[in-house]
Amino acid sequence: MWGQSFAFRALVDSLIAEKADGTVLIGRGVPVEWTGQPIEVANVPVARGKRMGFVIGGTTTDVTLALTGDVPLGNVEFELPAFQGRICSASAGEVHRDEGYVELPAGMTDVMVHLGDECVGTDAGVDGGNLGARGSNIGAPDGASCGCRAAGIGGEGGFKSIAPMALALLAARRRRRQRSVREIVNSV
Repeated sequence: MWGQSFAFRALVDSLIAEKADGTVLIGRGVPVEWTGQPIEVANVPVARGKRMGFVIGGTTTDVTLALTGDVPLGNVEFELPAFQGRICSASAGEVHRDEGYVELPAGMTDVMVHLGDECVGTDAGVDGGNLGARGSNIGAPDGASCGCRAAGIGGEGGFKSIAPMALALLAARRRRRQRSVREIVNSV
């Protein structure tokens, strides 16, 4: 019995964990093969009796995160192993490309992270709230780029038009799933 509870706690901690300073880590134990697959966790206890959850979705190159429940005390670090050295740009927060995570300030609930293997020299910093040069090939050797700027994803306004649509699709999926669960529970 104790072994099962430890295994369950290890699984939960691999998906969502909280540091002593109130920072919440999301996704650090998700296998690379699961990148872009729907993952949903709800009602996880965090500091001071709060409960939160998240939904990860998207594709293998455009990963979305939607936070649910209470706002944590600290920032949120969205840290999938597949992010290590591959983040080209993010729709929100501060990108830490080399460390492989996007840091969201407390209260921010949605982000889309664009990944690419050729974004070696990207300028992934926040540009005054605009996307500016994110996803560009600034400083990349031989002009290498994942092409996200050319595709309108990393350039100014690109994420602003794509992210709401992707997040709306995630929300619609979540509502359908919740409805299905309610129908099953009510039929019992």
